Amino acid sequence: MQQLQDEGIDGYWIKESPDYNTTTAYSRNNAAALLASIQQVVKNRRRAAPIWKLKEDIEKARAHADYLTGWRMNLGGEADRDAAFDAIIDKLKRAYWYLISTQSAFDMGLYDIYPANLSFLTIWSCINEVHELYFHDRKITKSNLEYFARMPFSGLYETYWEIRSGRIIKEPSNMPDKLVEDLVPRDEKGKPKSPGIGKETSRIIWLLHLLSREDLVSRFIAIRRTRNTLEEIHGAQHLTEGPDDAFIIDLVNIWRTLLLQPYSL
Repeated sequence: MQQLQDEGIDGYWIKESPDYNTTTAYSRNNAAALLASIQQVVKNRRRAAPIWKLKEDIEKARAHADYLTGWRMNLGGEADRDAAFDAIIDKLKRAYWYLISTQSAFDMGLYDIYPANLSFLTIWSCINEVHELYFHDRKITKSNLEYFARMPFSGLYETYWEIRSGRIIKEPSNMPDKLVEDLVPRDEKGKPKSPGIGKETSRIIWLLHLLSREDLVSRFIAIRRTRNTLEEIHGAQHLTEGPDDAFIIDLVNIWRTLLLQPYSL
């Protein structure tokens, strides 16, 4: 049995033997235990299915040369681009496992395990690779700055922000004022400083705005708020019950939208 568990079985059920006399109540409880085990396995895989489907669809997309070529300009080379996709796929596999793995009530209580939190945060961490695939920040000189982004509606890389000799030559289009404040802070004299390279969340919101997915913008903001309340991020004083399945599915849909939907294969 231990070997089977090591191979990844979700559980086991002991069938009654005709060699032993059992009561009707025992048979009823044993059958109920089998049903409960099956229902739990099906439930876990059903709730995690969108994660695995995204992983599979990204793998299928990578088999198309045109799809990969479209991401080539941003990174330092094909190896860097492939490493970003490999990381996304690995994270999705890990997030899937967190949801389908079975922890006993004893372990959950003893170790304070929150599988949904771990799955959610692992999917969230794909923001690093998505950001890396889309954005390229090139600092030419101290006073001349040029920043590129892959436009999600065309798949082409364009200059979205350019500053030369302290003057703004080009500003981002369709960017809400709040995001401009986040991405391009001003100094005390009101002159633009270097766009905030670490503003991944604001940039993701901008990409969703460009795709006219305001529904996903509002969900992403709620997802970010939930992420910031989790114990794994800011300690036990922020402990919540964790994200529900809707947050996980919405986050998967956001990455699907940015990585797959804008482009025909």
